[in-house]
Amino acid sequence: MIYSRAAVALLQRANTELVCVDAGSAGGLHPRMQAIRRRAQLIGLDADAEECARLNAAAGPAERQVHAAVGRPGEEVVLELHRKRQTSSCFETDLRRVAKYEDAGRYGADGQVRMTTRGLNEICVAEGIPRVDFLKVDVEGLELAVLEGFSGECLAAEMEANFHPFLERNYGLLDTPQASARYLALLCVYGYAPEALMAVEALSESHVMPQDESSVVAELIQRHSGRSGPVGPRLPIRRLLALVEQLVRLTLAIGSGLWMNRFYQADGPLGN
Repeated sequence: MIYSRAAVALLQRANTELVCVDAGSAGGLHPRMQAIRRRAQLIGLDADAEECARLNAAAGPAERQVHAAVGRPGEEVVLELHRKRQTSSCFETDLRRVAKYEDAGRYGADGQVRMTTRGLNEICVAEGIPRVDFLKVDVEGLELAVLEGFSGECLAAEMEANFHPFLERNYGLLDTPQASARYLALLCVYGYAPEALMAVEALSESHVMPQDESSVVAELIQRHSGRSGPVGPRLPIRRLLALVEQLVRLTLAIGSGLWMNRFYQADGPLGN
């Protein structure tokens, strides 16, 4: 990472190290964590025993994986396994709607596992984790449960948030073309065009948005966020920036998130 050398130098000068905990570490620890391993303890937590064993076999210095289902202490949950294990969740997947994502087959069902979750406080004591300086949480819907099982101090955190489908009480906020347009526009600004299409579908099914209106809005989103977008000098520049983001994991404040291909889709290769 670009500034990893500065981070290591700061830690070395102060004769200290970072303790980084990754809750939901399937697939391996993020490169930004790997880049500071000389001055860090890197601990991954995951509910998949086979994945933990695989990662431990390939682990570098100061890195270890702990097999643990992180969440609220003592809560019984059922993990719905997917073909791509990193997307497995304790919540049912709406396959019809995730079909709008790239590589939707990764969400295909592949069994269930019943688990009892453990609080992060308990895991830290049991595993000799002295503190948590940096906490990354990506557990496909149980992020709040992980936070509720931890009462320690933390310098910085990174987490994914998953949301359930619309609740009926929210419909009143989106019951005019102007209100729904503002909401859908915000989703697109942040690179969530597939989610915007899901929202249109949900509003149509609930009769909040008329069928003819939903068809026009969905077509508009697809037309302006698909592969056949603007041409000219802006296109290669956007693709280049997205490639840079993919390679060095920079967060680029650009409009490329509106492109629903493997570079630009919010849930593309940069996520699970």
